[in-house]
Amino acid sequence: MDGFEQKLKQITEKLDAAAERPRAKTGDELQGLKVRGEIPRLEDSKIPRFPTTTPDLRVPPRRGPVNLTSELGFLDDLAEECFDFGRTLGRTMRTYPVYLCQSLDDFFGLTVKDVGMPEGVRAQVVQAKKREAAQQAEETGGGILGVHFPGPGCYLNGWLMERRERERDGDRDGHGGPQAGTPAAPAGDRHGGLSYWPEIVGTVIHEKFGHGFISEMSAWGRERRRLNLDRYDIARRFNLKATDSPAEVAMGEKYNLVYRACRICEEGYAEWIENYLWQKWHQGFDIRHGCRYGLDGLLSVLGGWKTEPAQEKEFADALAGVCALLLGDVEMNSEESPAPGSSRTIKDDNNGPHRRGRAVPPVFPAQLMEGMGVLGTADDLLGPALMSALGKPLHYVAGYLLVEKLARNLGADFVPYAVLIANNVTFDLERTSISDLGHLLQHTPELNINARLFMLAELKSDREMNLRQKCGLIKDNLGFAIPRFFGS
Repeated sequence: MDGFEQKLKQITEKLDAAAERPRAKTGDELQGLKVRGEIPRLEDSKIPRFPTTTPDLRVPPRRGPVNLTSELGFLDDLAEECFDFGRTLGRTMRTYPVYLCQSLDDFFGLTVKDVGMPEGVRAQVVQAKKREAAQQAEETGGGILGVHFPGPGCYLNGWLMERRERERDGDRDGHGGPQAGTPAAPAGDRHGGLSYWPEIVGTVIHEKFGHGFISEMSAWGRERRRLNLDRYDIARRFNLKATDSPAEVAMGEKYNLVYRACRICEEGYAEWIENYLWQKWHQGFDIRHGCRYGLDGLLSVLGGWKTEPAQEKEFADALAGVCALLLGDVEMNSEESPAPGSSRTIKDDNNGPHRRGRAVPPVFPAQLMEGMGVLGTADDLLGPALMSALGKPLHYVAGYLLVEKLARNLGADFVPYAVLIANNVTFDLERTSISDLGHLLQHTPELNINARLFMLAELKSDREMNLRQKCGLIKDNLGFAIPRFFGS
């Protein structure tokens, strides 16, 4: 039994023991474990800087969303300069609509409008969500800044953004300047238009060029749109009941199975693209967007786990080992398991079948799926405590780190295309049974979008390889079908 198999056997035993224990409690001791990684330095680019000025949107608060699509066109220009979507994909995200909701009534009303329920119940749900949002904003300053809907586009929570900006202004006015770590928009921007314009830009990048891009451009996204599956996502996020129809309930269960098999990829990519494009644009603003965690920071959180019972500490240790193996630059088939936090680099393998670049190390399906299972279970077993320590769910952080690894190995300019290849899967949910779907997603890496992204991140291209050659490398080593609109 090699080192990795032995490690996974230990992980599985610990996972089985931990699964019988109650979920971890959020303790005060976790407050000191916040991850504070530096924003990674991106390579110097010849991409021109784009406007940071705020459009003249000095309109009084009113009911009804404000269409910001044209005002945000500079982000489409930036995405084109970075990734050349128009030439490569034959279309862009330029017509994807963005709406600013200036009231919670608008924001939550639009959010739940496609969830089947009587109008009276819908009104009660909106009022309940307004109270919850106001309470969360008062207690933590957090909340939902934006949501993506296939077709309608992106809705922004302007109420929360404005409230957060007022609090930042209050901190500046009450203390002679911003508090430590408090982001600030340029003074001219606060008086010339929307004071929370930077917050809008960061949220739109995440929703439009992250979730929206996958929904509009990928095979899985097209199936989601065709079956209107995002209504189940809204019902899940807002703890609503989508329908009482047996067929619809079954479809909802199928969607939840696929959601768990793609959330690391989708949320990780949305975090990565937000961080990447923000850094290309953000000149003049101190506010920072996107996920900025490093693997060492994540492992330090897991290594400092202090909650009870002891089985949860053991599971956190096992989870740290999985994160080091799946997210770090180490060989999955190494005879020697790396210590958490190590960063041993894989040397190029010139003996494998490939067109230049590094061939993928042999990763056995059972090994990969065991590791993915541990990552997927962590949010369920340690969710509240991990959320407190990381500031985001684990699948956001792990996904971001996995996409960062992909960018290192295949190039940042190839990341959106690799994500489309990872999502180049259809599940035929109308005819596939729940049991068959669950079995396939659990045991077949080629059908699990999270696992597909990991296998892509393990490949390494030569620096001079173009998009078509990288697609050939993927096809030769992994056998993945390449979307017909690009590659070979």
